[in-house]
Amino acid sequence: MKLKNQKVLIVGGSSGIGLATAKAALEEGASVVIASRSMEKLGKANHSLGQKAMIIQADLADKNSLETLFREVGPFNHLFISAAEPKTGLIRDTDLEDIRSSLETRFWGTYCATQLAAPNIARDGSIIYMSGNAAVHPIKGSSVGSASVAAVEAFARVMALELAPIRVNVIRAGLIDTPLLDRYGNQRQGIIEGYSKRVPLKRIGSAEDVAEAAVYLMKSTYTTGTILQVDGGALLI
Repeated sequence: MKLKNQKVLIVGGSSGIGLATAKAALEEGASVVIASRSMEKLGKANHSLGQKAMIIQADLADKNSLETLFREVGPFNHLFISAAEPKTGLIRDTDLEDIRSSLETRFWGTYCATQLAAPNIARDGSIIYMSGNAAVHPIKGSSVGSASVAAVEAFARVMALELAPIRVNVIRAGLIDTPLLDRYGNQRQGIIEGYSKRVPLKRIGSAEDVAEAAVYLMKSTYTTGTILQVDGGALLI
């Protein structure tokens, strides 16, 4: 119960990795605030948590929304940003305005949230960002996704220096079984099976795998500026 009497804010906490982390943090004794754009999803998420979390509607890509969020949350200990809006496509086929939102949410949203949150975070607290293997292992069609997560990783290293002693770390995940995979439609199961055959641990990651890593980084008081790899060994192949 090392998070007892600590407050954890999860932006993007209504499903997938964010929701799993909310559950894990509650089990560690923390009080939890989950924020997301959809009040409907937040309500369902909190129901699954036994109504134990505080819910606040907020949009990571909207500065005014974030200002309201941090004003309502007040002082807290740990910020975990798991919200993302992945967009893919070959550069010759993509519409600039359509794909721009992915970078706006992943990087600029993270930047803005960090700037606004830092004054409220306890000096022995932490910030955790999400990245992905696309930061170092590019694939066709992932130009904006690769660029945005690589930017987050570089940003985190600078923040670990600027915001110290607040700790700033990144989880770099491989393929994780969350609702985000639903965007692949009928290809979803084939992608999961193919990944599971290739990686050393022979399975796709779960939201709970990443949540465990997030809680570890909240509790590990001598870890900062680190990228924690959670991918079943995917980068080894």
